[in-house]
Amino acid sequence: MGFGTKSSQSEGQNDDTPHNRRWAAAFKDPDMQRKKRVASYKVYTVEGKIKGSIKRTLRNGTNE
Repeated sequence: MGFGTKSSQSEGQNDDTPHNRRWAAAFKDPDMQRKKRVASYKVYTVEGKIKGSIKRTLRNGTNE
């Protein structure tokens, strides 16, 4: 037995539980992939808005 292993599992046993199979299926699900992609687009949009706001603030502050 190694550190962090369960005593009921043997060394060569696969961790193929129903919970793990659901997670694996969720990552392959096209709708889940779309949701992750859209979420990443939203992050980039917010990041761009923040950068633009900072640039405008700095540009307006130097012209005074």
